[in-house]
Amino acid sequence: MLLRDLDPVTARRVLHIYDGIAQASWFNRNRATEWELLKLVLRHVVQDQDEEYIQKLCTREAFERFCRSA
Repeated sequence: MLLRDLDPVTARRVLHIYDGIAQASWFNRNRATEWELLKLVLRHVVQDQDEEYIQKLCTREAFERFCRSA
């Protein structure tokens, strides 16, 4: 699934969630983690689900997978 395959509302939801996580100070940002984060968000976004729930779900999973090591 690609962003261009989504309806505009769902695509905006994906980008909003993605951007929120990608800008977090704990996110270990590089090309590989950005791609994996996008796939993670796409996997969880369903049109009928609450965006706040999806945001929390994706943030928790992304933190577990992509948090910078101290």
